[in-house]
This record gives sequence, structure tokens and C-alpha cells, in this order.
Amino acid sequence: MTTLAMSRPSRWPNPQRLLTGIQFLWALVAVTTLIVTVLLYLWPDELLGLYPFRDPAGRQAALELLLRFRSLGWVAAAGAGAVAVYLWDARRHAVALPAAAGSLPLTVNHLIAIEPSALVKRLLLVAVVMALVLWLLPLNDSLQDDEADKLLVSVGSWQNWTSNFFNTRVNILPITLARLVYLVTQTRQEWLLRLPVFLTFALPLLYLWAVPYRKRYGLVTSLLLLIFFGLHGVLGEYATKVQGYLPMLTFATLQFLLWTDMLRSSERGPTLAQGLLWIALTVSGFLSHNFALFFTVAQVAAAFVIDVGLRLSRGKRTSSALTTAYGLVALIILAALSALGLRTILDHLGTGQPTVISLSAFARQLATAMTGSAGFAAIIGLALYGAALVLVWRRARAQYRPELYLALVSIALLGAFYFLTTPRYFYARFLLWLPLVWLVLLGIATREVTAWLPGTTTRRAAIVGCAGLLAALLLPSQLNWQADRANAINMRTAAAAARDLASRYTAEGQSVGYLLVDSYGNYSHRMWFYLPEADVLSDRNRDAGEFAKLRRQMQREVWIVPAARNEFSDTYAWIPDAADEVVQAGNMGVYAVQNAAFDRHIKGQ
Repeated sequence: MTTLAMSRPSRWPNPQRLLTGIQFLWALVAVTTLIVTVLLYLWPDELLGLYPFRDPAGRQAALELLLRFRSLGWVAAAGAGAVAVYLWDARRHAVALPAAAGSLPLTVNHLIAIEPSALVKRLLLVAVVMALVLWLLPLNDSLQDDEADKLLVSVGSWQNWTSNFFNTRVNILPITLARLVYLVTQTRQEWLLRLPVFLTFALPLLYLWAVPYRKRYGLVTSLLLLIFFGLHGVLGEYATKVQGYLPMLTFATLQFLLWTDMLRSSERGPTLAQGLLWIALTVSGFLSHNFALFFTVAQVAAAFVIDVGLRLSRGKRTSSALTTAYGLVALIILAALSALGLRTILDHLGTGQPTVISLSAFARQLATAMTGSAGFAAIIGLALYGAALVLVWRRARAQYRPELYLALVSIALLGAFYFLTTPRYFYARFLLWLPLVWLVLLGIATREVTAWLPGTTTRRAAIVGCAGLLAALLLPSQLNWQADRANAINMRTAAAAARDLASRYTAEGQSVGYLLVDSYGNYSHRMWFYLPEADVLSDRNRDAGEFAKLRRQMQREVWIVPAARNEFSDTYAWIPDAADEVVQAGNMGVYAVQNAAFDRHIKGQ
């Protein structure tokens, strides 16, 4: 046990006053939700008329969604009212101690396992370096996936940046860092835009896992975290990208450490500074990636479950009640931020239907997130997690109550989320925060097991063996990721080949333009980052009249079209055969197509 002296007792607010304020806040939410729900039943068309939809189809889609789901407003109002009642009950039972002179100790559990030897310390350092190196491998890879959208916001106009600030699909915090780099350097080099963002979050994250986690949960927990996330192919793929996965993981790690401190604080509960810092970390994680919301909800729900348990057992519940209350404030702030981004959601209505994944796909994604593999290795990994849960529950459930309940609640919430919604995106990379909790349980369980073993050498050998087993389970994930990197489309190479081909036609006196035509929007965006002077035509603007109008305005004789042959939609599938010249650029082709060919193949010209 370690005692941290707090020399300023005024940092502790009166629990009853704080809970009263948050209670009235949630009561206001309940009343507001009730009023809005009534208005949605009485005047739905008038309310929708307040928003200038860009597309009539979008307005119709919004109306259908409103009519279908407005009944949930009653549920939301009742839920907010129930939260207000819960806070009222918590206020009645909170301990309101007068401010005392001097210092008041804040007790925190530091669960140190085995004092590491010089050899094991070197092993920990090797794990840190290994994770850093593996993450840095794709630093200079060409753009893939959704990073193209993020970087186009980073290097775009101020209007583009501000209009996307509250877009829940845009990871605005890492994007803003990349934009600052762009404003200073005016570079379009991927590695230079990525590196500052990566270092800002990766170095603190590695430190948190190597030092605070080791001091609190033992050396083996640090090793498991470093090996797992270092070798995990999903995080490795996105670690250096200008996306929100690594920043979200950094804020989630800080949230987790502070959250457990808040629940283990003295009977006065967490300080106001702790509560505000946890809320700030929550908002920062949400602005890094919106799936941080699930980790926040899991923490709030776990604190609530602990508080209800203490209420039923008549235990001291000030810490759990205040921690839950701070979490409820954070949820209101996240809801407000989401409401500010509602415009970007409304603008996308009517453009496509969300895809629904199967239960087996959900299970595979969960296994991939927690074990790095969706195959046989996942069975072994999940068995280890299950054994760790049982062991910690049987031997140390009082001491590790916050960690245990957070692990259980996380899985329950994910299951509820899957069955109650039809998520468009439910990928393993969105669940990468989950092992933060489960690997702590696995590390604690290993500590419990090694405590039974005779001799320090035997215990250290067991730690090394456990770390080696996890590395072996994750190795297929790492190999698959490296294979994917080798087969990835190199947009940078294709863009260079397109410019070379265009310069040849220009030297012959022909006017040349770059044209990106495909059925996959992100594909165009990736190439557009390298060819900002190109025109993008996808299935969203393939209308023949609009196409003809654009080409007449451009007045080009030859169009340079970089694309893989199988990337063309049906509208443009004729391009490879009609091209005057094709240049291979890695696993892509660059096609030179006469403007007259478009007139022959596109109807309505």
C-alpha cells in the first residue's frame, strides 16, 4: 500500500453538494428529452424543416428514421429521470465531512508482484523497443483505408477543417496535430505528417505501460501489454496512421489508471481535480476516436454496479457514487459533442444502407481484438482470459474489484450493443481498448500463480514463459499484417507513374488531365492526396450529363487514369480496353484515354 499525501483538502468538494448539482443536471436532461419527444410526435415535419437538407432523399430518410425511433424518446426521458433518482439516493447516503486542517491521505493500491532482476528489466526494455520498432515499420507506407479522409482534412482549407471538427467519423484531435505540422512545413510527405502525431501519443503510452502499470500491477502485466500491443497486427497497422486508434488507447490507459484511483480513494471520495481530469481525458479520447465512448460507458456502468453493491451491503459508497457521478457528467458532454456533429450525420442520410454483420462475425472480431487471431490461437487466448478471471475472482475479488467489474461490464455492454443495434462498423480495431483491462487480469492471475511457485528463479521463468506464450499466439497476427503490407496498393508509385505519363503527352503538345474514376470513394481519396490536381468521379457523381459538363469545362484531349483494373465500377469498366497506353505501377495500372473514347462509351454524349 502506498499513501499519497494531499496537502490541499479544499480539493475535496462536499459530496452532497456535488451530487445535488449533477442530479439537477440530469433532471434537466430528462425534462428536455421529454419536451423534444412530445414535439417530435406533434410536429415532425416542421422540426425537420428547420434543417436545410442537401438532398430530398436525405430529408425523407431522416423523416423515416424519426418516425421509427421517436418512441425511444420516452425511454430516454425515463432513463434520465431514473439517473436523477439514483443521484438523489446517492446524495442522501454520501458522507459529507467538514474540511479538516492539514493533509488528508489518499490511499491507492500498488500491487507490486516480483521485484525484477537485471535480466528481467532488460526483457522489459526489449519489449518496449520491439513495440516501437514494429509500430514504426509502416511509417512511410502509402495511404490506405480511411487515413486518406483524415489527411485530406489535415492538408485542406480551414473551412474543410472547421466543418469536420465535430464530425463523429473524423478523429479531430490527431488530425489537428497533423494540420499544425502541415501549416508549418507545407509538406505532403506521409511520414512527416504521421511522425509527430505518433510520437505525441506512442512515447507516453509506452512509458505508462512500462512504469505505472509495472508499479501497480506487476512486471508481468507490463510485459503482456507491451508484447500484446506490439505484436498485434491490427494496432500495428494503424499505430502510425493519422487516425485515432493509438491516441484513443493512450487516453484510455490514463482513464483506466485514474478511474481505479478514484474508486480506491478515501471515504471523502475522489478530489475535484481527479474528477475534472478524468472528464478531460474522456473528452480527449472521444475526440480522438468516437469508439472511446464504449470504454467510457463501461467505466461508468462498472462504477455504478460497484456503488449499487455497496448500497445493498450498506458499505461506504462515497467514492463509487462520486466516480459514477463524474462519469455521468462526461456522458452529457459527449452527447453534446455528438449533437454538434449531427449535421454531418444528416448530410449522409439517403446515401446508402448500413451493413449488418453476423453473430459469427462479431465473435471473430472480438476474438481478434483480444487475442490477435480469429483462429485456433484465439481459443487458447480466450481460455487464458477465462482462467484469469476465475482465478482473480476466487482469490482477490475485493482487492481487484474495479478491474474485475470493468472487465465483466465491458463484455456485457459489447454484447448488448451488438444485439440492440445494427452497427455499420464493428471491427477489431474499435475494440482495442478491451485488452487494457483483460491483460491486467491476466497479469494479476499470473502473479497469483507465481506466488505459489518455489524460488525466485522459478517464478521469473514462469513470467518469461507466460510472455513467450502470448508472443507465440500473436505471431500469426503479425505475419498476416506484414503480408498485407507487402500486397498493399502503393498509391505513391502509381501517382509518380501518372505524372511521368502525363509529361510525355504534354511534351507531344496534347492537353492532359488526371481523372479518378472508381466505385470506392476512399480509393479515390487516397490517390487524390498524391494528385491534388486530379478530378474525382465516382459512382456518386457518375451522371453522364455532369460528367460531360466537367470534361467540356476542362477541355482536355487525354485523360490519365490511375487505377487497378478490378477497381473500376461497371460505368467505367471499358477504360482498360479503350486506353491508348497502359503503364504498370506496382500492382496498379495507369491508363491514357482519349477524350473521344469517353464520348463513345458514355451514353448521352
